[in-house]
Amino acid sequence: MQQMNASEGITLDGIREFARNHVISESGFYVEANTSDIINALEQLEARLDRNLFVLDTEKIPVSDNWAFLLYTDQYALLVPNKELDFIICVSDPDIIHALTYTFHSVDFEDYVLDNTLVRNEIQKLISENENRVADSTL
Repeated sequence: MQQMNASEGITLDGIREFARNHVISESGFYVEANTSDIINALEQLEARLDRNLFVLDTEKIPVSDNWAFLLYTDQYALLVPNKELDFIICVSDPDIIHALTYTFHSVDFEDYVLDNTLVRNEIQKLISENENRVADSTL
């Protein structure tokens, strides 16, 4: 994700579920992860907060349960039906991608995104919980 110039929206509830259940089950993928992978992923999420990761406030913006949308700026867009992997729609028409890129980057997300300090504190708490799991499992 980080190398592909993608902008990503996520919810704090999604981060919490990922950290506590140790699975990725969104967008049709089901991947089980061990605790060290979870800690690493949370640290990566925290590092991306001020760059290309937006944590959406679900009280201010409706988050669809039906589709995940990922835009690779000026290249292509992927639409993935959540909890199904029967198909992935890839849009690569230059005019459509240009319009999507323009629209995405012209929207003022400030009103729809959670405060990064709040998110950072929550991620740190989740990292600590997982570090405690590692400590408990070694006893």
